[in-house]
Amino acid sequence: MITYLVVIDTITLSAFFAFGHVKIEILNNFLILAPSILIAYAVGSRILSKIDGEELKKIILAVVVLLSLVVILRYGGGLIG
Repeated sequence: MITYLVVIDTITLSAFFAFGHVKIEILNNFLILAPSILIAYAVGSRILSKIDGEELKKIILAVVVLLSLVVILRYGGGLIG
């Protein structure tokens, strides 16, 4: 599955380059953000090796609920009343 995604993403990125959708600014942003993505991947892998699946599901659910409440309270003026 990962191989498929890597191939599709490579083809998509190549097409974006060919049609001019990827500019130098985007590449600069990628290079700036790439280290934090790699750090997040490493930390996530380490966490996954120490937590069982059911506990991870509970943690993810709690974070999603909390962030949903924050978004509703901050931007939900038009949604509620």
